[in-house]
Amino acid sequence: MPGLSTIYKWIREDKNFANDITEARRCGAQTWLDTAIEILDREDIPPQQFQIIREKLHHIRFLASKLIALYGDKQVVETKGDSTLTIKWGDEVPSLEHKDTAHAHANGVQKMEHNPDKKVLAINEA
Repeated sequence: MPGLSTIYKWIREDKNFANDITEARRCGAQTWLDTAIEILDREDIPPQQFQIIREKLHHIRFLASKLIALYGDKQVVETKGDSTLTIKWGDEVPSLEHKDTAHAHANGVQKMEHNPDKKVLAINEA
């Protein structure tokens, strides 16, 4: 039997072999799930082994969720067609220009002035 490094090399180089290995791992995960069900059906489990069995079942469930999409926690969202989003504001496009000017001073006095002509205003001390 070839070593693991050789098998991993074949997986990298041959996509068909990689697909076969993935399918074999999925079948193995399903076998582990069947074993987990048999363990859960046992009634002769001593109380000292509950935690060990619980950990084994947790790992089996984790492996199955990663290898079998049906049991996984990932959801795949596929979009078909155009995914363009258009936002419109009627006939008028909002402007980024502001008509009000706020002034702040070192002494803490603030003043707001309406400036519809967008002219430079003198800062007035309050």
